Amino acid sequence: MKKLFIYVLPFMCICLLLPSCGRKLKRCSGVVTYIQKDTLKMKVGNDNAVFITIGANYDSGVVTVKDSAEVTYIGSSTNKRAILVRLITKKGHIIDIKKDTSKVLITTPAPPAQVKKFKKFIKEEKERLHQN
Repeated sequence: MKKLFIYVLPFMCICLLLPSCGRKLKRCSGVVTYIQKDTLKMKVGNDNAVFITIGANYDSGVVTVKDSAEVTYIGSSTNKRAILVRLITKKGHIIDIKKDTSKVLITTPAPPAQVKKFKKFIKEEKERLHQN
Protein backbone atom coordinates (compact mmCIF):
# COMPACT_ATOMS: atom_id res chain seq x y z
CA MET A 1 0.00 0.00 0.00
CA LYS A 2 2.93 2.39 0.73
CA LYS A 3 4.37 1.70 -2.73
CA LEU A 4 1.06 2.63 -4.22
CA PHE A 5 1.17 6.06 -2.56
CA ILE A 6 4.87 6.55 -3.32
CA TYR A 7 4.52 5.94 -7.08
CA VAL A 8 0.89 6.60 -7.97
CA LEU A 9 0.26 9.79 -6.01
CA PRO A 10 3.14 11.80 -7.58
CA PHE A 11 2.21 10.44 -11.02
CA MET A 12 -1.40 11.60 -10.57
CA CYS A 13 -0.24 15.06 -9.40
CA ILE A 14 2.01 15.45 -12.43
CA CYS A 15 -0.80 14.35 -14.78
CA LEU A 16 -3.15 16.89 -13.26
CA LEU A 17 -0.66 19.77 -13.39
CA LEU A 18 0.56 19.33 -16.98
CA PRO A 19 -2.58 20.70 -18.72
CA SER A 20 -2.27 23.93 -16.74
CA CYS A 21 1.06 24.65 -18.46
CA GLY A 22 -0.58 25.14 -21.89
CA ARG A 23 -0.93 28.50 -23.57
CA LYS A 24 -4.13 30.31 -22.76
CA LEU A 25 -6.31 32.29 -25.17
CA LYS A 26 -6.44 36.01 -24.56
CA ARG A 27 -8.91 38.54 -25.93
CA CYS A 28 -8.74 42.25 -26.64
CA SER A 29 -10.81 44.72 -28.61
CA GLY A 30 -10.01 48.00 -30.27
CA VAL A 31 -9.95 49.99 -33.51
CA VAL A 32 -8.08 48.63 -36.55
CA THR A 33 -5.43 51.07 -37.78
CA TYR A 34 -3.58 48.93 -40.36
CA ILE A 35 -4.30 45.62 -42.06
CA GLN A 36 -2.42 43.56 -44.63
CA LYS A 37 -2.67 39.90 -45.62
CA ASP A 38 -0.66 38.67 -42.61
CA THR A 39 -0.55 41.64 -40.18
CA LEU A 40 -3.20 43.47 -38.20
CA LYS A 41 -2.50 46.58 -36.10
CA MET A 42 -5.03 47.77 -33.56
CA LYS A 43 -5.33 50.71 -31.21
CA VAL A 44 -6.27 49.21 -27.83
CA GLY A 45 -6.81 52.02 -25.35
CA ASN A 46 -3.63 54.10 -25.50
CA ASP A 47 -1.47 51.22 -26.78
CA ASN A 48 -0.90 49.75 -30.22
CA ALA A 49 -1.11 45.98 -30.68
CA VAL A 50 0.27 44.03 -33.65
CA PHE A 51 -1.15 40.60 -34.50
CA ILE A 52 0.00 37.94 -36.97
CA THR A 53 -3.11 36.81 -38.84
CA ILE A 54 -1.78 33.82 -40.80
CA GLY A 55 -4.39 31.08 -40.42
CA ALA A 56 -6.81 33.29 -38.45
CA ASN A 57 -10.57 32.91 -38.84
CA TYR A 58 -12.68 36.00 -39.52
CA ASP A 59 -16.10 36.01 -37.89
CA SER A 60 -18.94 38.47 -38.64
CA GLY A 61 -17.45 39.77 -41.87
CA VAL A 62 -14.34 41.39 -43.26
CA VAL A 63 -12.39 43.81 -41.07
CA THR A 64 -11.12 47.05 -42.63
CA VAL A 65 -9.29 50.13 -41.35
CA LYS A 66 -11.27 52.20 -38.79
CA ASP A 67 -13.51 49.23 -37.88
CA SER A 68 -13.91 48.03 -34.32
CA ALA A 69 -12.78 44.45 -33.85
CA GLU A 70 -12.24 41.86 -31.15
CA VAL A 71 -9.22 39.57 -31.48
CA THR A 72 -8.71 36.26 -29.70
CA TYR A 73 -5.00 35.49 -29.70
CA ILE A 74 -2.18 33.37 -28.28
CA GLY A 75 1.27 34.64 -27.45
CA SER A 76 3.34 37.15 -25.56
CA SER A 77 3.22 40.92 -25.76
CA THR A 78 5.67 41.03 -28.70
CA ASN A 79 4.59 37.95 -30.67
CA LYS A 80 0.79 37.76 -30.82
CA ARG A 81 -0.79 35.21 -33.14
CA ALA A 82 -4.46 35.88 -33.90
CA ILE A 83 -6.80 32.90 -33.79
CA LEU A 84 -10.16 34.63 -34.30
CA VAL A 85 -10.88 38.16 -35.54
CA ARG A 86 -14.47 39.27 -34.94
CA LEU A 87 -15.92 42.45 -36.43
CA ILE A 88 -17.92 44.55 -33.98
CA THR A 89 -20.71 45.93 -36.11
CA LYS A 90 -22.26 49.33 -35.63
CA LYS A 91 -25.85 49.55 -34.50
CA GLY A 92 -28.35 50.23 -37.28
CA HIS A 93 -30.44 53.38 -37.48
CA ILE A 94 -34.20 52.92 -37.28
CA ILE A 95 -36.29 55.40 -39.22
CA ASP A 96 -39.89 55.68 -38.08
CA ILE A 97 -42.01 56.67 -41.08
CA LYS A 98 -45.50 57.78 -40.22
CA LYS A 99 -48.40 58.13 -42.62
CA ASP A 100 -49.63 61.69 -43.06
CA THR A 101 -53.42 61.48 -42.78
CA SER A 102 -53.97 65.24 -42.87
CA LYS A 103 -53.64 65.38 -46.68
CA VAL A 104 -55.83 63.78 -49.32
CA LEU A 105 -54.16 61.58 -51.92
CA ILE A 106 -55.23 62.67 -55.39
CA THR A 107 -54.76 60.27 -58.30
CA THR A 108 -55.88 60.37 -61.89
CA PRO A 109 -57.59 57.38 -63.50
CA ALA A 110 -55.74 55.53 -66.24
CA PRO A 111 -56.77 56.22 -69.83
CA PRO A 112 -59.13 53.62 -71.37
CA ALA A 113 -56.49 52.48 -73.90
CA GLN A 114 -54.01 51.71 -71.11
CA VAL A 115 -56.66 49.80 -69.09
CA LYS A 116 -57.54 47.72 -72.18
CA LYS A 117 -53.84 46.96 -72.82
CA PHE A 118 -53.34 45.95 -69.18
CA LYS A 119 -56.36 43.59 -69.19
CA LYS A 120 -55.10 41.98 -72.41
CA PHE A 121 -51.69 41.42 -70.84
CA ILE A 122 -53.26 39.77 -67.75
CA LYS A 123 -55.39 37.48 -69.94
CA GLU A 124 -52.34 36.39 -72.04
CA GLU A 125 -50.26 35.71 -68.92
CA LYS A 126 -53.00 33.56 -67.36
CA GLU A 127 -53.24 31.52 -70.55
CA ARG A 128 -49.46 31.11 -70.72
CA LEU A 129 -49.27 29.94 -67.09
CA HIS A 130 -52.08 27.40 -67.59
CA GLN A 131 -50.35 25.96 -70.67
CA ASN A 132 -47.20 25.17 -68.66
